[in-house]
Amino acid sequence: YRESILRLQRFSFCYPADLHPVLPPRPRRERLVFGSFNNTPKLTPTTVRLWAAVLRAVPASDLLLKSASFEDAGCRSRYQRLFAAEGIAAERLAFRGISTLGRMMEEYRDIDIALDPTPFNGGTTTLQALWAATPVVSLSGQGFFARMGASILTHLGRPEWVAQSPEDFVAIATRLASDREVLA
Repeated sequence: YRESILRLQRFSFCYPADLHPVLPPRPRRERLVFGSFNNTPKLTPTTVRLWAAVLRAVPASDLLLKSASFEDAGCRSRYQRLFAAEGIAAERLAFRGISTLGRMMEEYRDIDIALDPTPFNGGTTTLQALWAATPVVSLSGQGFFARMGASILTHLGRPEWVAQSPEDFVAIATRLASDREVLA
């Protein structure tokens, strides 16, 4: 390249502090709820396999998925089949469609731990989950689109939520799930 490469000391994301109100504490519930509010194109077969491994490792847990695409019964059915192929029963899955931004932020109270998709990490959804005081587990990959979660979490001071392998991702999610006091 003719241009000089400029390495930023900080990271490339910003999030306006006055965008959302502070949310009330998350309610205690019997079953732990993992969740993702990412668009369905990010929910790749790799992501489904990884998240199914988390659900198998934490049997008393469910997964809430929220995206405009889940307004469609065919889309919900497709993801039920994908998770069923990984041994996850449909009863452990919940789907929600589109809502206003304010309502969506309130819905983060309905999940205990957010799971970042891979290899296409969330950006805005990761920032929104964190703003709602919801821990996010992310798998660090190769390239910008696969390292957004790692960048956000590292700069936030939570590198322990960044996995370097699928096994590490499951271990981090399991460890977070086991400490209900910290999650509260």
